[in-house]
Formats: sequence, structure tokens, C-alpha cells
Amino acid sequence: MTGMTSALLELAPSAGQSSGRAADKRETEDMEELVSDFGYMSVNATTRDFYGFTSIMSFSRLVLSASTFHSIPPSRAIRLPPRFAALPLIHRYLHSIFAILPFFTETSIFASIEVVYGGKGSGLDHWTVNMILAISSSLISRRRSDTEYRNAEGYVAAALERADEVLTPGSIAGIQAILLLVVYAMLDPAHFDSWYLIGIASRAAVDIGLHHDPPKQLLLNKAQLDRRRSVFYCVYTLDRSISMVHARAFSFTDDSTNVALPSLPTKSATYGSPEGKQIWQQPLDSALHIFRLRQLQSSWYQDLFQSGRKPLPNPDRYIFGACENMREWAETIPETAPGMVREQFELEALYSYIYVLGPTRKMHSISDPAKVLTFEYCIEYARKLLPIARARENTAFYTCHDALRVYWLGSLFVATLHGSEELLLNGVPPAVVYVPGPNDPPIPPLQNLGRPENASRAISCINQMINILEAYGSRWEQAAPLRDRLKLESAPILLSLRQRAENMARSSSQNGVMPYSKQEPPADPGLAAPVGGGNWVGFLPRTDGTSQSLDSSGVKQEPYLISSGNNVGFPF
Repeated sequence: MTGMTSALLELAPSAGQSSGRAADKRETEDMEELVSDFGYMSVNATTRDFYGFTSIMSFSRLVLSASTFHSIPPSRAIRLPPRFAALPLIHRYLHSIFAILPFFTETSIFASIEVVYGGKGSGLDHWTVNMILAISSSLISRRRSDTEYRNAEGYVAAALERADEVLTPGSIAGIQAILLLVVYAMLDPAHFDSWYLIGIASRAAVDIGLHHDPPKQLLLNKAQLDRRRSVFYCVYTLDRSISMVHARAFSFTDDSTNVALPSLPTKSATYGSPEGKQIWQQPLDSALHIFRLRQLQSSWYQDLFQSGRKPLPNPDRYIFGACENMREWAETIPETAPGMVREQFELEALYSYIYVLGPTRKMHSISDPAKVLTFEYCIEYARKLLPIARARENTAFYTCHDALRVYWLGSLFVATLHGSEELLLNGVPPAVVYVPGPNDPPIPPLQNLGRPENASRAISCINQMINILEAYGSRWEQAAPLRDRLKLESAPILLSLRQRAENMARSSSQNGVMPYSKQEPPADPGLAAPVGGGNWVGFLPRTDGTSQSLDSSGVKQEPYLISSGNNVGFPF
């Protein structure tokens, strides 16, 4: 019997409390069948008791049992803090999560706070307030088992007391409740499986028809229509992001959907005006912008990873076209986006470039220009993320998935260096097969070819990624094995790079040339300085100096164990 089934059985009554052994056996067989096929099940949108089950095994209990790694004991539940102490956490949620994932309205959030602190409120109100406090507490937690982390567990335990009331199929409110749990799971992977939960939310959304705009005959008003669309695109955004980081298929394809973007307020909207009866209280340009990025990512991810293995007729034209689309997205980040969100979007753009440039099912080897770009973008990504990972406060929505991204990028960086040292380190001109025509996407400018300190820059990049995973390991225990694995994978190439850097320094010294020094001031935290290259200015690697080295005295090479249960994504 599987562990998942055992967990489910713990929720069922004992034989003495049931109608008999035969009923228990039927219940067990039904649960075995449902759990094994749950990922493919369409939940009945018209009834709570579905698939032959009674209230003994509700939808919420099934969802929680199958998506929980380690349950939070009910005794861990804590009471809500005083309102003055809760408001900073609420505002943190609004600025870090709601700004990019508005699956609730700001008005409804504050309405829930009002009724809950007034001693009333529905199950959804209590669930919403407790989950928002849990998410915000997790955002500011820096170490496992610190006060904020324990508070987050307590708020979740309190919310779960209302699970049977809110985790129900067949309603937008039920999907909103699941989405709150998805967001929390991304911050606390020790307890919940975010990939499983977003799969449930996606299927529930499809089951009630959110993946299509309703017919005009329904006569929905603008607020109702925007609510449907906002919830759908939050499901869509999380499904695409979580599936890509785990290198898994999406819950539904783009071809199966037909939903216009919601009409959320932008910087020019007169939001908050009583005359307009606007339900949104702040501009949400950032949310619309991340929705558009997920649409771009979804398009090329389905083409490159989910559409068979038939090689593309002109792969460079396709991938550079995808890069061009994402460059245009990165250059139109809303002016209203806070600095922390802007920085997060810039990292999303770099990650997207690297992802699409890497090996795919339709392109097992990558071209020389793609290798050069991968080398430079990985260096820039690590340089930008390290101070964020080490910061004392998580101001934006960085999650355990960022650790998975860093490990994958580090592995790709090491793999790209293997066999391409002459190209990436010695300045051998890349072999360019793709020659764009007048209407074809251009090749992004190839910077830093033959730069003498490229070996030291590569050492710095690998060590920065290891240090990022070190920092994330203090928050999420799943990151520690990834750090150890990256150390082991990169040890041979680090040894080769160090020897190369030392030989170059020795040769430069003998020739009377000032050798490259690894003890330099930290790299400027901003974007790369404008270095030319047409429209790619501002999204290019740095050329105005050398990267700061984080080279340590050595890299541990002892063996380690990594659980096969870790969902580490590799798109090749």
C-alpha cells in the first residue's frame, strides 16, 4: 500500500465506526483507484460528494492527503495577531504577491479582514486571512524553524480547520482557496506539493469553464468577467511557471483556451474613484506583464518540449525569434512596477533566454552563438541573484523554485563549458550557420569573446551559484542536496578553470602585463551598462570590468545522497 493511500486511510473511520468490513474494503479500493487517477480526473462541478464517496472522504481531505508531504499538526494552530500587527503582513502580501497574482480583489481581501477581526466571517474569510498571514510570514522567514516560519505553520494550521468549507470543486471561490495554498507551498515545500496543487486548481478551473470566456448570453457585468479572467490567468501563470521549473507538461494547452486578458487598472487608470466603482485599489500593470510573459514562455515551451522530437527545420531562426519576443517584453516592464518587481522581471527574462537557448527535445545540440549567449546570461543571472538570496529580507516573490532554477542553470553552465572551452574561453570565433534575412529575427550581440579573464568569470559564476544554493539551503532543506550536487558536478571543470586562470596570470606576469586580479570591488548591482548592439542595450552582459570572484579555497568533493523524490527539472 502506498504512503499516499496510508495517509488517506488515516482520515477514514475505524472498522468499528463504519458499517462493516465490506464497506471499509470498498472505501479503500475506491481511494486507491481515485488517487492513482486523480491527475486525470475531471471533478464534478455540481456536487460535493462525487465518485461514489460520502462526506467521510471529502474533496478537501483527498486533496490535502495527496498533496501533503508532512502534515502540520492541528495543535500548532495559533490565534490571529492583533490587527495592528497583522496589517504590515497584509501590506507585504499586497505588494509582493497580489501585485503579480491578483486572484482576489483588494477590496475583498480587506472585507475579509474586517469581518474576521469583527468576530464573524465565512469559512473563506477565515481561510483567506490566515493564509495571507502565513504567506507573508514565510516571505520574511530566513531560516527553517525561525519565529516567522513557526508563525506561518500556525496560521496554516488555523486555516486548515476550515478546509472542508473552502476546498470544494465547482466554484471560483474554491479555486481561489487552492491558489492561496499553491502560493504557500512554493514557500514551504517541506509540507505541500505545489505542482500537485496547481494541477488540481487547473483541472477545477477547466471543469467550470474558466478556460473560455463565457458567451455573451450570460450577461456578466465587467467586474464579474474580470474576476473570471483574473483567476484564470493566475492559474495559467502558476501552472506554466511550476511546470517549467519541473520540466513537466502543462495542465492544459494554449489551444484549448480562449480567454482575453482581464481589464486591470494600469498607471493611467483612475483606480479607487467612487464614481467608477472600481474594485481594484492599485495599478496592476505588473500582473498583466507577467501574464504576457507566461504566454510567450508557454508558446515556445510547448513547441520545443511538448510537441514530439521531430527536429526543427531552422532551429536558430526559431530560438532567436523567441529571444526577440522576450527582449521586447523585457524592454516594456511597466514604469509603475516597484524596484523589487522590476528586478524580479529582469531575472525572469534572463532565465527565459537561457531556457530557450538550451538543448531541447527537438534540438539536442546548440549552436555556437547560443553557447556564447548561455555563458554570458548565466554569469549575469548569478551576479544579480546572489545579493537577493543573501539579503536579510525577501521583498519579492522568490521561492524554493528559484533554488531549482539555479541548480539547473549551474548544471547547464557546466555542461556548456565542457567541450566548448576554445569557443568560450580562448576567443575562437563562433561558427555562425544562421544568417538572418531582412524579416528574420537577429542574433543577439555576442559580447566578451576572447576576453582574457573569461576563465575567472566562469569560476566566479559557478561559485556564485553554489553560494546562492547555500543561502537558499538555510531556508529550504531541499536546496542543500542541490548545492552538494552542483559542487560535485562542477569540481572537474573548476579545477581545469583554475589551472587555466593561473597559467594565464603567470604568462601575463612573465610578459610584463598586469595579471588579472580576482580581488576586485563587487560588480555594480544594476543592469549591464549600455554597450551597443541595437535594441539589446540594457539586457547584455557587462563589459565594463570583471566580475567579482567568490572563489573559495576549495570545493568539497565528498559523496552525498540526494533523494529521488526531488523534482529537479531538466529540459534535455
